[in-house]
Amino acid sequence: MSEELKLCAIHFRDTHLMHYASEYYDPVKAHEYYMKNRELHPRERKGTLNDEGKMVRDYVKNQINEKRDNQLKSEDEIKKGKIDAAQATKKSEIASAREKRDTSVKQYTQKMKNEISSLSKKLKNMSKAEKAAKKDEIQEQIARLRETNASKKAELTEAYKKTSETSTEKYKTESVKARETNAANKKQIRDTAKETYENELDKIYAEDKYLKPKKEKKSSTKSSSPAPVKKKPTYRLVTGDRSKATGIIGKIKD
Repeated sequence: MSEELKLCAIHFRDTHLMHYASEYYDPVKAHEYYMKNRELHPRERKGTLNDEGKMVRDYVKNQINEKRDNQLKSEDEIKKGKIDAAQATKKSEIASAREKRDTSVKQYTQKMKNEISSLSKKLKNMSKAEKAAKKDEIQEQIARLRETNASKKAELTEAYKKTSETSTEKYKTESVKARETNAANKKQIRDTAKETYENELDKIYAEDKYLKPKKEKKSSTKSSSPAPVKKKPTYRLVTGDRSKATGIIGKIKD
């Protein structure tokens, strides 16, 4: 975490979060967590880009993406370099430990053989009486030499195994660290590219020459003509026969 982010988090804590205190909360780590996991979303802007504005936008986006891709490629090369270096160190340490073990085993074995040869010659040059008296003792010495040599060989082999395991674990740790650093740096690069693009878009949208002219809304006024009046049926009084009058009235209503 950079010093700038730490100072930003401390300032945020001192100015806004002094009311909250908990053993589960660390403002610096909280800010670091936020910067690592935040999601950047496109901003809402007013207006529509014209053809020149779209051309400028696409060119700027291409330039930002090209820079981003070069930085991502560089991060991958750095990661690969760290992992390759860790692997080379592991192989070198294991090879050195193996050579040391083999050299020591060879030296102890040769020393044992020389001492056994010396005891065998000593026994061979003894008289029958001396051989009878010293044979068992010399054979015990030879057995102890072989036993000591086997024990020393096992000890050297165990030391080699421990060195090999330690070097392998160290390589794994450094590889994981390199991959985690790579992932964090690449996320930061992508976030920075997105933020830069959004900032550049703000500048483009701020230029009227890159925007389509706004269309004026036509005010539609509805005519306030009175609603048509429904005509009522008319009736006419007919004198004479009432039955005929009723029929006539009915026809007029229809």
